[in-house]
This record gives sequence, C-alpha cells and structure tokens, in this order.
Amino acid sequence: MIRRIALTLALGAPLALGPVTPAAAQQSGRLVETRDQGVLYYKKKRFKQARRYLDRAYAMKGGPGDFPTVYYRGMTAFVLGQVDLAYEMMTVAERLAVDDARKRRVKDLGNRIRELYGPVTFKASPNETNSRGRIFFEAKTGIINKDKKERFAAVQERYQTTSVELPATLMLPYGEFTANGIPFTVVERAEKPPVVEIFLQVVDEDEGGASVGGLDTSTWVWIGVGAAAAVGIGVGAALLLGGDEDPPPESADLRPDFR
Repeated sequence: MIRRIALTLALGAPLALGPVTPAAAQQSGRLVETRDQGVLYYKKKRFKQARRYLDRAYAMKGGPGDFPTVYYRGMTAFVLGQVDLAYEMMTVAERLAVDDARKRRVKDLGNRIRELYGPVTFKASPNETNSRGRIFFEAKTGIINKDKKERFAAVQERYQTTSVELPATLMLPYGEFTANGIPFTVVERAEKPPVVEIFLQVVDEDEGGASVGGLDTSTWVWIGVGAAAAVGIGVGAALLLGGDEDPPPESADLRPDFR
C-alpha cells in the first residue's frame, strides 16, 4: 500500500508541475517578442511605435527587470522629449546593468540627459490645498536655439495636459522660466537643484476649466487635453483589440545589441 502511494505521488508530481514551465516560457517569449518589436521600431526611427511596444513589454511580467526593455524605453522617451520617463528608466537601468557594456550605455544616456536638462523640485506653496494639478511653464526670455525651443515646447505641452502630484522633481532645459507665474532658473551642473514653491493649476472637470489665482484658462487647456484624449483613445482601442496596427519594419534582423 505504501509503495502504491509513493508511486502515485512520484508519477503525479510531474503532472502537477508540468504546465507551469511552458506557461512561464510562453510568457517570457511574449515579452521578448514584444520588446524586440519595439527595438526594431526604435532602430528604424519610428519612435512612437517603438514607445507603444516597449510600454507593453515593460507592463508584462518580467518587463521592469529586463535590461533591454528598460534601456530602450528610456532611449525612446528621451527622443520623444519625455525626459522624466527617460531619467526614471535610466535609474532603473543602472541597477540592472551587470557588465561594462551595459554600464557604458546607461552612462551615455545619463550624460545625454544632463547635457540638456537639469532637475527642478516643485513643492506646493504653504497655502496650497491641492496636491495634484497642472503646471504651466513659460520662458522668461525668447529661445532662439531651435533644438532647445523644441525641447521646451515638449515640456510645455506635456504639463499643460498632464496633472502632476507634488512634490515632484522634473527635468527641464537649462534657462530661465516661470512655473504658474513663479520665476526660477535651471543652471547647468548645479550643485543644488532649485526648489520652487507653486500653486497648482487645477482642472475643474465639471466646468471644463482650470484656474490659478482666478485666471480662467479653460479654452486652451482643454483644446490640448482633447487632442491628447483623441490620440489616447486610438492607442487604447488598438491595445485592447490586440492587433498589430503598425506594420513591422522591413528589416527583421535588427535585435537588441544585448539581452
């Protein structure tokens, strides 16, 4: 009787454990396939499509611990002007880099970010009762340099249409700016990054407007939000449908330089 039970357990154990390994392998395969597709788009300079696939890969199990996914997601965000995300991915990639080649790549990304952007910490003013809202940035002087103007425009657009929670440290181009009317300066390689106290611009979703100190900016804020929402709906629908809405790049031999 004891022998029969032992034999049953011995035969049953593989049956119980068997399905786990193929499922894990399948999930890992989906991560690699999705990540590699994003890398292909990145190398073909189709950065919006790359970001879409790399976001998917990062959201999968194992994504935040996969160095190529994290690194290329940061690189793609940097190219698209989403520097806060690029900086976040860089810090994650630093922890995942286990060899000299990867460490050099991460260091290079960090240098590229710091050459153009510096950190600024925004805190709520003492009388501010809201912890979440919009920040409207303006340049105190005209920006002549085309590249810098484009970088700053990307920052403006993002935070006009995206609420942030304070305190928050954001990456901004070097120069003199205002945030919701409060002046500050981002100095290159500053030993002590600036800390700026502001009143947030809060969006009244019921009224469709936003205000700071009584200034109504509903019209132009919500034009930006509407455009972003339209894009978001299109992307969201595609993700829900699960289809490959973007044709794959012509060359299929481009893969991450490291795994």
